[in-house]
Order: sequence, then structure tokens, then C-alpha cells
Amino acid sequence: MHNQRQNMDVAQLVPNRVQSKDLSLREPPAPVVAVDAIAGDGDDVVSVVCSEQSGENDEIIVQDEDELKECKTYLRELLNREILAPDFLESVQRGGAGGVSEQSRQEVLVWIREFNSFFGFAAGTFAAAATLFDKILSVTRIKPEHGDIVGIGCLLIAAKQNEPRDVVPTNSQLCETCDHRFTEGEITRIEEIINKRLYHKFNGRVVISLDYLDEMVHYATLTGASTEVSTAEFEAVVTERMNSSTYHYELMSFRPSVLSLAVLDVEMQKDHLEATSHSRVVHELMEIMEIPQWDLENCKRCLSRYCEDDSS
Repeated sequence: MHNQRQNMDVAQLVPNRVQSKDLSLREPPAPVVAVDAIAGDGDDVVSVVCSEQSGENDEIIVQDEDELKECKTYLRELLNREILAPDFLESVQRGGAGGVSEQSRQEVLVWIREFNSFFGFAAGTFAAAATLFDKILSVTRIKPEHGDIVGIGCLLIAAKQNEPRDVVPTNSQLCETCDHRFTEGEITRIEEIINKRLYHKFNGRVVISLDYLDEMVHYATLTGASTEVSTAEFEAVVTERMNSSTYHYELMSFRPSVLSLAVLDVEMQKDHLEATSHSRVVHELMEIMEIPQWDLENCKRCLSRYCEDDSS
């Protein structure tokens, strides 16, 4: 792995992704990462560290209507729990003067995504870890030299919440993977600090852009979008783009629902899906998720710019 970087469990701040591809299995809203408050000080560590209508079976039509209604309800419930991210790099992190800068934030996120791939974790685990990292940055000024261990702590927490127990690395394995840049005790301690900080600050649910994906795709499929939208290949592309977008701080200023729909819209256009159904689905989702046209277009422009930068 690339040069190992340095330094800290909110076990329940970020909802689990729906892993099943059986879209008939509808899960209840927002399984969340629960935060266990762990006592202890040590602030110095982080410097306060729809089925097709056949005409023969009325039951199928009713089922589709129910599925659509359920999709809309779920999306609106997610929408009601959204939290718009503040400009924490400028305020809490002091624009990098004594805290984490935009560049160092991106470096840590790229680094923990490499770890996520190294351990074979799901894409949703990285998304959860990235959200935890931003949340701790929004409440605690982190010294630049401690950014790495905070990132490792966030990934460990996300893995414990989202991965099978037998694939979650031990602190000893993490130390070895990091070339012993951190001790087991330091990793344990930073996990406790993150839990404590985020439990008292949020003590609830945080919605991320990836949470909308399965439901938006299901809605698009029910309302006549191309079947390509529901393929595993398409989902993988959209998930990759959503996770890559976390690197770019400007994109985090958009509501998760806006970013999620913008990515879906852009990728549907790239795949040259049938224009009429594509446009209709996007506009229906905009209405359901209360997204103004100007907001979606601004987000798409930002995505386009960063896509070009990432590919160059």
C-alpha cells in the first residue's frame, strides 16, 4: 500500500446499505449505526480530538401501486433526516491552520478507501467511514498529523457495523497493515474518542447519498426506465461515482439527495438510456425528493468538472 499515513467508533451514525439485490425485500427505514458512548477524556490525542400491466391480473397493478407508494414514502423519510453539511473545514478546522485542510482531508479519504479495498470491504463500508470522518471533523479540530489515525478509527467503526465479524481486522492486524505507525492502544483510544464525540453531538441518524440508490433504482424500474438501470453493473458504476464524489469537499455542500440523483442522472445519460423515460423518471424523483432544477443542474456541473479532473 502507499506510504502509510498516521493516527482514532461511532458504531451507529450511518445507515447500513441494503445488500440484497432482491428488490422485493423492502427493509424498514434507516437501520442506523448506533453510537456507544464510552467514557474517558484524553482530548490531547486529537487536540480535542412497476410490473408491466398485463390487463389480466388486477393484483399485479395493485402491487405496483403499493410498491411505488412505498418507494415514495421511504425516499421522503430519508429526506426528512438529511443534515446539510456545514463548512467545517473553514470553521472548525480553521481552513487548515492548525486543523485538517481540504487537501489533507482528501488524502485521508483516498487512503482509507485503499484500506477498504485491501480488506475486501463493501463500498458501503467506505461510504460510512467517509461520513464518520467528516462528522468528526465537523465537531472537533483535528491536528493534521492525527488525520490518519482518525481515518483508521472511522473505517474500523464502519467495518464493525457493516461487515461480517470474521472479516473485521483486529487492532493488531491494523497495526501491522499500517507498518506499526500506530499502537493497538492508540487505535482503541481513538475509537473511543470518536464514539464519545459523535454520540453526544448527533445521537441519531445521518443520511448519506448512497442510501438513496437502491430506492431510486427500484422506483425507476417500476416506472418504466430501461432494465439496464437495475443491473449489478450499472449499480457498481453509480456506487463508484458516489464514493469518489466524497473526495471533493465542494460536492459535500449539496444535500445527499441532490448528489445521489445528480450521479444517477449523469450515469443514465452516459449509458444513453431511452431519453423520454429517463427524463420523466428524473423529474418525478425531483418532485418526490423536493429538489429544485437549479440545484440538480449545479450539482451535475460540479460532478462533470471533477469527473474530468479525476480522469486526467
